[in-house]
Amino acid sequence: MFSGVNCETNIDECVNNTCQHGSTCQDRINAYDCLCAPGYKGDRCEIDIDECEVLPCLNGASCIDKVAAFECKCAPGYKGKTCSIEIDECAEYLPCQNGATCTDKIADYQCSCASQPDASNKLYSGKNCTVELTACNGNVACQNGATCIPYLKSEVPTIEQGFECKCTPGFTGELCTIATTFSFNGRSTSVTRTLSQTWNNTIKFRFRTTLPNVVLIMWSGNYFSTTIFAHIEIFKGFLYMGYIPYFSNFSITNTYQHIPIRVNDGQWHEIYLHQFNETDIAEKGEILLRVMSPQCPNNVCERRLEYLQLQITNPKNELYFGNTGSLTRKSQTKSQTIFKGCMQDMMVNNKIVKEDNNQHSIPIDLLPGCDRKPQCFVDTCSNRGDCEDMWDKFECICNRRYLGNRCQEGKGY
Repeated sequence: MFSGVNCETNIDECVNNTCQHGSTCQDRINAYDCLCAPGYKGDRCEIDIDECEVLPCLNGASCIDKVAAFECKCAPGYKGKTCSIEIDECAEYLPCQNGATCTDKIADYQCSCASQPDASNKLYSGKNCTVELTACNGNVACQNGATCIPYLKSEVPTIEQGFECKCTPGFTGELCTIATTFSFNGRSTSVTRTLSQTWNNTIKFRFRTTLPNVVLIMWSGNYFSTTIFAHIEIFKGFLYMGYIPYFSNFSITNTYQHIPIRVNDGQWHEIYLHQFNETDIAEKGEILLRVMSPQCPNNVCERRLEYLQLQITNPKNELYFGNTGSLTRKSQTKSQTIFKGCMQDMMVNNKIVKEDNNQHSIPIDLLPGCDRKPQCFVDTCSNRGDCEDMWDKFECICNRRYLGNRCQEGKGY
């Protein structure tokens, strides 16, 4: 608007302006504009701009609106103006001590303490691997060559430590005082186990023998012609596993899986067998057979076998160590001979066979321990006869001109 005699004077509308929050008024003809200060908007700059509206804060941070600004309150583990930087607690604080490895986590870290003693023969544990483990210092509780392994029970509010004994083969129990080694006499001896289920079973044991033909383990089955589900035996010194393989046409054929290592050398060998029932085909099961022996690559020979999973071929509950459970089943094996030698750490689904076993009776003729002496020496067989170690006796294979139990007698022709 204008005033004056000739309307020559522009009236300054900014004199009575309503601009807010420190904004600047700019006069116009018969009007005015409000030039807002940072952080405000609207015709009169009456609206405080919410800088948090565009969600500038990241990673779960909360946003606080300010005038022409915002502030992010970061969630634990983050930093930076918008909380975009994940804090590396490992690099920031160097918390892990005594040779430990640090793994960064969100608002946390994890120390993997050194598994081997340091130069001072000390082990550490705890959140920061600063608690020296002393439970095994001077420990004489672990028996029969067992290794004492210390561990930390709790660090707060007070430090509490404990130890466990890692038993050598042939022993079990909290302090490794219970023997799990037995001698089989090759006559009627066996260890029988009744499985609580016929699916997803795990069987482990160690054995030693010098006999070339013996049955190690027999698992009874529904198949009427053999009553065998699976068995493992030694034949001509080598390891075999008999089972009914899976075929898509469901044909039933007994077959053998051969492990080409000689196991009648009088040394300890270990067998692990795990039965899987849940596969991609209902009629197909799997058996993982693993043999631990120095003769295997990296000390392990492994076979994964597919077996036919039908009602007429499925396993039963009876499991026999060192025997077959019946003459019919024995006649179906290659070796047709029950076991003579030693077994130890016989375990079915994490339950180990012990000398004092309340759940299963141990046969009278199954002797604890493995007290055996070599049978063949340089002079055992005379006249260049070959000596065969038959575990608790010897046999001399004589040249054709000699006879006698030591090849000591000439035939006289």
